[in-house]
Amino acid sequence: MSQTGPHGQTAPRSARERLLPLLDADSFIETGGAGGAGGARSTCTGHGTIEGRIVCVYATGSPTAADTDRITRLVELAARTGCPVIGMDTGASREPRGETDAPSDGVARVAAVGRLHRAMTMVSGVIPQVALLTGPTVGASAVTPVLADFLVLGGPSAGLQLPSTDAIETAGSSFDDRVHAEGAHHVADNEESACAWVRTLIGLLPSNNLTDPPTVEPGDDGAGEDLEQLPEQLIAEDAHGPYDVQQVIAAVLDGGDFCEVHPHRAPNLVCGLGRLGGRTVGMVANQRDHLGGVIDHRAATKATRFIRTCDAFNIPVITLLDSPGFLAEQGYEAVRGAAALVHAYAEASIPLLTVIIGTAYGATYEAMGSAAVGADLVLAWPTASVGAAPPQETVNHRHHQELASADDRESLRAQLITTVRREQTDLRRLGDLGLLDAVVSPHRTRRELIRSLRLLQSKRGHQPPRKHGNIPL
Repeated sequence: MSQTGPHGQTAPRSARERLLPLLDADSFIETGGAGGAGGARSTCTGHGTIEGRIVCVYATGSPTAADTDRITRLVELAARTGCPVIGMDTGASREPRGETDAPSDGVARVAAVGRLHRAMTMVSGVIPQVALLTGPTVGASAVTPVLADFLVLGGPSAGLQLPSTDAIETAGSSFDDRVHAEGAHHVADNEESACAWVRTLIGLLPSNNLTDPPTVEPGDDGAGEDLEQLPEQLIAEDAHGPYDVQQVIAAVLDGGDFCEVHPHRAPNLVCGLGRLGGRTVGMVANQRDHLGGVIDHRAATKATRFIRTCDAFNIPVITLLDSPGFLAEQGYEAVRGAAALVHAYAEASIPLLTVIIGTAYGATYEAMGSAAVGADLVLAWPTASVGAAPPQETVNHRHHQELASADDRESLRAQLITTVRREQTDLRRLGDLGLLDAVVSPHRTRRELIRSLRLLQSKRGHQPPRKHGNIPL
């Protein structure tokens, strides 16, 4: 509860009070404090439970060097005990300014932030790290939440800015809400709803990289009857028009519950977590409602980060593929994004399942979880279309001489496109090449995915000895 000041106004909540909505009732135990005075400090560290599972938590505002070192010790404790760490920053963090801090104090604080960043880097991929930001954070401390696996913004004032306040004023810069929303895994209207989302997220994640996410009873037999109610433009023979892939995701997952991440970044591709048959899965899906489902470098980077996060924490990835191709972008970034996406799928040791629910052409087919880059099982809907290029492009390349000499060029082109489209929807050829495992009807997709997950539950990845891969960044 917030305290009331001497004139009746509501006093700001303490760091300890801010942590309590994250945790189960009466589960918080403070650590690293002296004499139990956590309520009076701007930084509070400790541990508690979320749905009975232990997590380490901290809340901070304007931490001193000593406060930051306490947070570092908490992160190291979380790694030793194998539990997630959740950090809440109220946004008062900024570079120390000359009129309030001696030069040595400022350097000491920045060095303490550096030690925290190193600790977070060392445990990256070992324990889940979640950052919850509720105000504007400036300077070296702005890097801290970005190093976490998940960044949540809770409130309209939440934001990040790397330069100091003076540099912002000099350059005339300001916080860009759109940029911050794109960088966040989730944007909440207020601190309370942000805490609720974090609790949901933790329930889908394992405690560490050596354990599996918690499982629950799915509550049905996996029949997937909801898939029979999909829009006609998705399951018709001449499908491939715009539709909302969220409908497919909701029909596949247990109870239709989907914890989407990065919804404000590259909406032409959807990523998020849910449960299938009681097990946590990651979903990656092309969104036809935005840019026709084409993949640009931002969408590729979004999927790459998500797949690598799932791989770090033993979460199978299901890819729903329906994209006409990569966006025709200029420059290195476009190619780098595609290469990073291929790298993420190819190096993953988790179960990888792909369902081709629409079109899959060329580089997009290869990059988006094909059998060639490591998918364990590839399924396809009967209406799927797969080829080295879209039908019109294939015709222009394969039959350019015939078209050039034809009397009725457009009529011939239409006939050839129909022939190529028929070839690309003949999925038996993919099976003959070992690139497709089964053709499944939409209403049986959920059931087949559950069965496939059970098969792959004991999958073991084998990587060649190396220090680490060198993903294109």
